[in-house]
Amino acid sequence: MTTDFNHTAEDYHVAVPTIPDELPEKLLRLGNLRAESMVVELGCGSGHLALALATKGMKVIGIDRSAKLIGIARSRDTSHVVEWITGRAEEYIPTTGLIDMYVAFEAFHLFEDKSAAIILAERHLRPGGTLCVGWCEYHWEAPLKEEIAEAFGCIGLPWGDWDYYTCPNFPGLVAERCHSMSPVTLTTFEVATRTNLRQIAAFLTSIGKVTNISLERRMQLRRDLETRFFSRVGADLLSGESKYYLSWCKRC
Repeated sequence: MTTDFNHTAEDYHVAVPTIPDELPEKLLRLGNLRAESMVVELGCGSGHLALALATKGMKVIGIDRSAKLIGIARSRDTSHVVEWITGRAEEYIPTTGLIDMYVAFEAFHLFEDKSAAIILAERHLRPGGTLCVGWCEYHWEAPLKEEIAEAFGCIGLPWGDWDYYTCPNFPGLVAERCHSMSPVTLTTFEVATRTNLRQIAAFLTSIGKVTNISLERRMQLRRDLETRFFSRVGADLLSGESKYYLSWCKRC
């Protein structure tokens, strides 16, 4: 099923967790990036990471197939530091020369043709360039796991089959489809995080499979999640360590 973030773009933009400073810094080190390095973010959403990279001096192109999310990203980019493109990651052909880094954060699992995206990235990376797929295990996922699974189950959306967002097939696809990429390496780091329970519920009702259900069902799900969360936690905020994963390889 194709995920259509045009249905939830505004909610997603407001609720998506903040990009920690550690993430762009880690990407810069992994990619040996310098000022003016060319970075392409595949599945950039409303532009949080792309803009963070641009503030570090990178030349950044952000691509997303949701025209509404790209519109939000462009409206936030008041200094016009990022080139925004509406389109599919699997089809984007850069016209700016070779790319220093391709990154897809919390997006690769949604690409319809993951092999095509990887092959295109390999073709347009400079020698030594980096392809990186990232995701996060948010600090609230484990303590609220039972409540999340029960609420999603009540509307017929099983939560337990969503481990695909960790992109377990990425290393195998690189090994199978690419001829000039290094083996995939996994880098992790943790960030202390504090999140409002209502924001967690709003985020969960604006992502992935949920974008294809009706507004009425999404609002029903959000109310149910909020009720379950407050019953479980007994406070407005939940604190903990969010764990970030970067799965990456280099073009030889």
